[in-house]
Amino acid sequence: SNVSPIDDRPIITTSSGSVDETDFSSGDNSTSGTVSVNYGNDGPGQLVPNGTVTITCNSVAGGALRTGGADITITQTTDGYIGTVDGTSPVVTAFEFVIDSQTGEYTYTQFVPFDHSDTSDPNEEICIDFGLVAIDADGDRTSTTVLIEVFDDAPELSDQDNVGIDESDIDGTSESVS
Repeated sequence: SNVSPIDDRPIITTSSGSVDETDFSSGDNSTSGTVSVNYGNDGPGQLVPNGTVTITCNSVAGGALRTGGADITITQTTDGYIGTVDGTSPVVTAFEFVIDSQTGEYTYTQFVPFDHSDTSDPNEEICIDFGLVAIDADGDRTSTTVLIEVFDDAPELSDQDNVGIDESDIDGTSESVS
């Protein structure tokens, strides 16, 4: 009997994470997780960036990222992606997405807030899909993305004072309230 081995492709379990720009007050803003890959009978390979990053949801730049009105350029690195703010010297890093090609563990770290499209929504999200490809030992490929949701920050009111004025003693001279 003629039996041929099945040449299977990597099977990926996707992952996602989120950061909230409100957390910048405590330093860098980051999230991490793991993309699981079953390389099947062909044996382990690697999980690497595939050059595609898609910005969806509520970016003020409609499919791109900005911070403080400046564009953010996204560049693929050997182990992920980096976003830098255009026109800055020295270069300001907006974010880094780093993935371990063997374990699938990733970390997204954001260093500056993004410009969101709806300034009245205190938690509006911008969605960033980082493209990856799993390549097994004999070269079969399966693509996936890691979704990172970036929630907007919002001003918070605190220590509101209620002030009352007693008008019964008004005699025509001015009174001040402190």
